[in-house]
Amino acid sequence: MLQTCAEPSAFKGAPRIPSVNISAAKVHVLQLEPIKHRLGDRWPRLSLLVHKLVNTALKKAQGPGDHFEVVGELAYVATFHNLSQQDADAALGDIMQKVCEKLWGAGVQDVAVRSVVGEVSASLVSEKGCELEAISDALEKSGSKTVVSIPRAPTSARILPKQLVWDSPPRIGWIDHCHQLGEALGIHFRFAPVWELQGGKSRLLALTMNGRLTGRNGLVSLIPDSSLHQVVDIEIPLLFMTAAMAQRLAAAGEVASLMVGVSHDTVSHKETRTRFMRALKDVEVPVSCPILLRVEMIPDGAVLTRVAQIAGMLVTPNIRVVLDFQNARQLPPFDFRLPAVGISAVLPVGCDAEQAAKVAEKVVRRALDQKCMSFLHGLDTPQLVDIAEKAGVKFATGKMLDKSTEFTGMEAVPHFPLQRHTVFVG
Repeated sequence: MLQTCAEPSAFKGAPRIPSVNISAAKVHVLQLEPIKHRLGDRWPRLSLLVHKLVNTALKKAQGPGDHFEVVGELAYVATFHNLSQQDADAALGDIMQKVCEKLWGAGVQDVAVRSVVGEVSASLVSEKGCELEAISDALEKSGSKTVVSIPRAPTSARILPKQLVWDSPPRIGWIDHCHQLGEALGIHFRFAPVWELQGGKSRLLALTMNGRLTGRNGLVSLIPDSSLHQVVDIEIPLLFMTAAMAQRLAAAGEVASLMVGVSHDTVSHKETRTRFMRALKDVEVPVSCPILLRVEMIPDGAVLTRVAQIAGMLVTPNIRVVLDFQNARQLPPFDFRLPAVGISAVLPVGCDAEQAAKVAEKVVRRALDQKCMSFLHGLDTPQLVDIAEKAGVKFATGKMLDKSTEFTGMEAVPHFPLQRHTVFVG
């Protein structure tokens, strides 16, 4: 029988939830990873506050026979016995809205927090109490997944001058214009190699910002308080800038590919997706230098059939899609073919060897299943490079690979293939 679930150890002095006995309980697992990501470097200082806010909101929302418990640092197991799944999802949405309003105030942009719901049998529970990891693991495999939307911070990013915002490509000056745009935002746009690990060379260039690959935490991480429309105001010109670089390479007789990012949020919302797709149709990309469009930071809980549908919409002449997953360790096998040429993941900053190996192996396995390329970003140490190579990762970026070779796009055209760690002087 599922017995009392105490509050996290950090709150031992707080009142305990009354003991209850429940069989085959309907249980939700609520993930707080997006809130941690949103807080960034402030998470260590504010994590206790976040848990207190979630605890208070859960107690008010749950019925007399319900309870909750923290699993690890970032997940809650919570019951809503007297509510339907739809009503429980709505209750979770209200809970997370209250938490985020306390943290950031009212906002208009969404953060996706994953909720997994399913039934827990008595066989999963020991006589001594809740086997929370087993409950969480069981629901991950068999439960139905929903996404709870909660408000994000109010817009406070700088508004770009109208003359810097384009929805259709100008005749000339794409690269120069984008550098003006970056200057207005305090961001430096650069191209850097994406290394073919097994060959120690590159026929790919990825757009970088401030020396980091676009989407290490996504474009939104550099301007985190921007609205979706402000983000796409930048993503569209960056697409034009990448096409301009592709045309320069083709004109010089080089054969290469270029990678540029677009956020999953942009292509998931109808208005911003329509704007970006209109730009895709306007841009001209040479056959010899195609563009890999990286859909960045696809969140946990995203409906994969919908992701595939959106990816299919983005495929245009000489532009192919790479799907970048926020948490590759949770990436399930696909029972259908994706309209993508690659599967991508980002290693978190400070990633240890064990975690890196799991991510690398999962990305390679899914790429092999799909018969497409594997990409791994964030190889910042020699150890991570070695792990990626041993796992069979095809293409990768990171400080150990691309920090010595960056281009503004206005220098002399680099000669391909670029050799690893070679500094190019234009």
